[in-house]
Amino acid sequence: MIQLVINIYSYDKYKYAPAYQISQFCILLGFYPNAESEQILWNYFNYFRENLPNQPYQDGPLLGLIEIKEQKKERFLKRLQAKT
Repeated sequence: MIQLVINIYSYDKYKYAPAYQISQFCILLGFYPNAESEQILWNYFNYFRENLPNQPYQDGPLLGLIEIKEQKKERFLKRLQAKT
């Protein structure tokens, strides 16, 4: 299901959608990371930062990236604890 949503909102195809909608999508994408998620979030973060600098829309992609980072950290700590 998340792959279908990613295909719909991929950066190149959908960058002219309402910024608020894409920002919200980016937050959700952070909770369902896959191989393409980080690149999509970085692309949207940079797009919003460059084109809408006075708006908070870049916060959505940033929060998504933070969530992916935290999930990676949790998985690493679990693997580390399993080894000890």
